[in-house]
Amino acid sequence: MAPMGADPLRLRASRQFRQMHAGCAPPASLEREEMAGPREIAVEFIEDVCGDLGLSSATFGLAVAYYDAMLRNRDCLELPTELACATCVLIAAKFEELRPPKMRDFLDVASVDVTRDDIKAAELDVLSAIGWKLHAATPFS
Repeated sequence: MAPMGADPLRLRASRQFRQMHAGCAPPASLEREEMAGPREIAVEFIEDVCGDLGLSSATFGLAVAYYDAMLRNRDCLELPTELACATCVLIAAKFEELRPPKMRDFLDVASVDVTRDDIKAAELDVLSAIGWKLHAATPFS
């Protein structure tokens, strides 16, 4: 998997996504179609991480459900997009997979330059944002 910075379009969209969500929720005037692009990039990142780790489609669906719930239930998002997506994958893998990936494998594949402690803190942020509700209906469940 190429690092997120390798593709200028992806980097620009990722930057736009962070700008939209870094301060607070996007303005109400923002059209649904305008939000689709950044979400698609986030879902693609989740898909890449799941594919590289050999995770099931159920894990992918659950990670996307967590990501969507996190965005809906969080007024302000402090986590960088890539870290939020990667953390959603890690939580989904722990919940869904019989043998979830080890942290070092996960950190290598996710292309997120963070420490174990950063991931642990991000896990708590995501779990708090989704209200610790780990059961979610997905097209794969």
